[in-house]
Amino acid sequence: MRRSDFSWVGGLHAITRPGNAVGDGTCAANSGDANGDEGTFVWADTQGIDFVSSGADQFLIRAEGGVAINSAIPAGNALRVNGMLRMDDLGGAGGTGICCSASLQLATCSSSIRYKDHISDLDLGLALIEQMRPVGYEWKGSHQPDIGFVAEEIAELDERLITRNAKGEVEGVKYERLTAVLAGVVQELAAHDEFQAQNMVKLRETNAELHVRLDAIEQRLSTIGR
Repeated sequence: MRRSDFSWVGGLHAITRPGNAVGDGTCAANSGDANGDEGTFVWADTQGIDFVSSGADQFLIRAEGGVAINSAIPAGNALRVNGMLRMDDLGGAGGTGICCSASLQLATCSSSIRYKDHISDLDLGLALIEQMRPVGYEWKGSHQPDIGFVAEEIAELDERLITRNAKGEVEGVKYERLTAVLAGVVQELAAHDEFQAQNMVKLRETNAELHVRLDAIEQRLSTIGR
């Protein structure tokens, strides 16, 4: 009989699926091959249900109290990583954006008034947009072509449009925030167009009045000439 080669289990009800030999002594279904779920680590907490591997070379942890790597777990966090977190791939067809909170936690992008204080009208508009320099560039290392802005240049215009890293260095542009600035530009242009339209109406009215006066003067002159 061969179980899960080169595997380790710990905790309550932690199980790696065995190989397809009979009489393995567990209630878990076998892996369908002779080796079982080889190279797999399974740790289970005190929950009284089976925690079973589903393939070879897995690293599985069930910890209801949370998981931390190189760090303690602060209250209310399910996972904390003290270091760089890398995801080689993300699922597609998502409908909700992901943002980073002020405490560096991944979070759903929020815009509710519940999270905001000192709300005031934005005074940014066309004057700011005219100072921005759109650029094309290539990313160092990958040489992948891209377009956008230089974050340091945007920081000189308005600090609210950029992000900084833990060292305080300029890191990125809050591109999604530019929608608020562009909305201000549209409103500014719309107000300008409305002003121009009102001026045109006034000019037409003035022109009509002048025509009436001119006609009256011409009639008088024609009478005097007789």
